[in-house]
Amino acid sequence: MQIVKSSLSILLTLILSSFSNFCFAQVTANAQSRAIRTAVPILRFSPDARGSSMGNAGVALSPNVNATFWNPSKLSFLKNEWNFGASYSPVFHRVADNMWFGYFSAAKKLNEEQAIALSSRYFEKGKAGNITMPNSSQELDLGYDFTLDASFAQKVSEKLSLAATFRYIRSNQLFINSSNTYFNSVQNVGAMDVSLFYKTDFVINEKQVDWNVGVNISNMGQPFSYLGAKEYLPANLAIGTTLTHHLNQDNLFTFAFDVNKLLVPTPNSSNQIPQKNVVSSIFNSFSDAPNGFSEEMQELILALGAEYSYKNALKLRSGYYHENENKGNNRYLTFGLGVERKAIALNVSLLKAIVDSPNDGAFQVSLICAFDSKKENL
Repeated sequence: MQIVKSSLSILLTLILSSFSNFCFAQVTANAQSRAIRTAVPILRFSPDARGSSMGNAGVALSPNVNATFWNPSKLSFLKNEWNFGASYSPVFHRVADNMWFGYFSAAKKLNEEQAIALSSRYFEKGKAGNITMPNSSQELDLGYDFTLDASFAQKVSEKLSLAATFRYIRSNQLFINSSNTYFNSVQNVGAMDVSLFYKTDFVINEKQVDWNVGVNISNMGQPFSYLGAKEYLPANLAIGTTLTHHLNQDNLFTFAFDVNKLLVPTPNSSNQIPQKNVVSSIFNSFSDAPNGFSEEMQELILALGAEYSYKNALKLRSGYYHENENKGNNRYLTFGLGVERKAIALNVSLLKAIVDSPNDGAFQVSLICAFDSKKENL
């Protein structure tokens, strides 16, 4: 009977999809391993090939329309009135051929101080092969995740902006119960983000240096309820900074550094997820690790990235992403290329895992269009 083989395949997919950050985390055999598990981990998947190619360090990068993911407060610093973006990735091709992720974003500057944006992501989890059961054969749909976001950004000074984002989340998840019965659970929840972005510049050795700082607290919302247990959204605190050195008129070099901390309960000593309300889970996430401060520090996720820009037309990027071996063990190098001409920018990214991971070889393509309604600059 093919049911055993197919069940293992489905269970593998579900187990992998339950871990946070870049959607799939590799859990090591270390006895101290306590990777934080969340619902709808696609909420942490970068939809922007620029940030993806810089080690996922995007909280304080210079603004584009995909700030809707990294840090919506950057939207008020957009240069153009109308901004559109679309991204695609055939994610996790080592797990299944028919999984894919898409993202669309649109932003409009209302004036020099305000901007609004809409964005949406869709993650197709794919289908399992034909399952042979007594007197029947069927193809199982592993489900999908869908989100719709609305953001508003407001400058409070020439250098500082704040933003709020409201998010609708719909998740269709396949489950297998103890009697090998398959069913899909569809749930709908809401969440919100709050963010901050600060930018300034100064001069070193007669060369201009741009300095940005960003903070984004994302995915704060009610947990999902699966089979009677809470599965928390991947609420996350991201703090980042960038320095851009203007070497000369044609050459720029940017260095980016982000730190992320999931604001969800750490599994207890029995590897069970504590059941708390949302507010308690967020505040207690800084002090609930069973091994105390040392384990809390292991939960910090580090991202480093660099970008070289030539005439703002050709951009080369690379980065490094680090997650502790006891907290998922995602570690990888990233590479990317960007080309820009007038209102159009095309970015691609490639990931190379340092440890064995289904993420290895993942790539992404992003297209951005930005223009002003009073100018013919396309």
